[in-house]
Amino acid sequence: MGATTRAVGGAALLALVAGGLFLQGLGRYPLLDPDEARHAEVAREMAAGHGLRRLFLTTLDLEPYPEKPAGYYWLVALAYAALGVNEAAARAVSALAALVAVLALYAYALPRWGLPAALGAGAVATTSAGWFGPARYGNLDMTLTACVTVGVLGGLAWLERPAPRRAPLVSYVAAGLGLLVKGPLALVLVAGPLALAALVERPRPRLGELGLERGALTVVALGALLWVPVGLLDPSYLSAFAVTNVRRLGSASPHAGPIYYYLLWVPALLFPWTLFAVGPLRRAARDPRRRTLVLWAVFVPTVLTLARGKLATYALSALAPLALVVGTELASGSPAEDRTTLRAGGALAALALLVGAGAALFAARGYLALSCCSCSAGSACTWCRPPCSGPRSPSTRSPCARWPPRSRRCTAIARPRA
Repeated sequence: MGATTRAVGGAALLALVAGGLFLQGLGRYPLLDPDEARHAEVAREMAAGHGLRRLFLTTLDLEPYPEKPAGYYWLVALAYAALGVNEAAARAVSALAALVAVLALYAYALPRWGLPAALGAGAVATTSAGWFGPARYGNLDMTLTACVTVGVLGGLAWLERPAPRRAPLVSYVAAGLGLLVKGPLALVLVAGPLALAALVERPRPRLGELGLERGALTVVALGALLWVPVGLLDPSYLSAFAVTNVRRLGSASPHAGPIYYYLLWVPALLFPWTLFAVGPLRRAARDPRRRTLVLWAVFVPTVLTLARGKLATYALSALAPLALVVGTELASGSPAEDRTTLRAGGALAALALLVGAGAALFAARGYLALSCCSCSAGSACTWCRPPCSGPRSPSTRSPCARWPPRSRRCTAIARPRA
């Protein structure tokens, strides 16, 4: 069997396994309220509306909703057109984005560390709690993570090419698409790790090779597809979006968290592979070929810590380099000194998964199929509804009443049965 056949077969196998985990049964459980239901309703109103204003100016309960850009809702509206307005369509964009990112990890690892290592990287990402859970949850974060993962991996691959080389167009395009999905945060999450990688790369790339003018024009052109029509249709929408994003940087953020927030959450998102990560990360930090992956993994939670507003899924892109470091090494064979750690970690991981599966099955009652699919992702889903005191603001009221009857069960998820 030739190398190309093995590579294609490995990609097909990984796509089959990851796609099955991400896509199977997406419509079997109701939308989670308020976040998932809110995003689904914004996209439903966009799909049901007519005219340019409804396409570019997002609404919730037919009132302006300048919290997020329209790019993600365009994709969900397309899913509604293809699959109908239902839970599966609302989550399909996240599931497909997660699959694209997993295949990007495979494509990056394959020529560098071989087929087993590439499959290991994809498997670690697919089965980590912080990847599996958001892949089956309808919000913007996994789509942003796919843009960031493709952009950074494209840039790292470009840095390894011998000079002279063309500008890293893939990175600029991915950053521009992320700008449409989430806003300026995408530019930071793509440019930051690549800037660190360029600083430690030997020899360093020349400034002229980066194609900054061409890249900036690419990002601006993609951003202009959304923001120019928005500015023409309603300039106040732009100012409201800017105020919303600036507010997240300060203490007025609705999701304010302590400085050690991501220090606790990133290991939880990587679970169960956190148990095996110490040795691979230590060796990767000493390896010039993999040091950039460690810098990437450190940069994401570090830069997000600067803002007071914090949610666990903001740091999902840190799982991509961690999966490459941990998955490639585990699949390639671990040094003798790590074997005891691997045995202990494997036992703990198996025990945790069994306990999680048992708890999920016990609590599910009427949702047995959902529990079987979701038990390994439960620890990553507590962010879906952060604790709060006091009544909800008008912008967070449940949009479920506009959905088909089956979706109106979403408010029941948050309340235990009597």
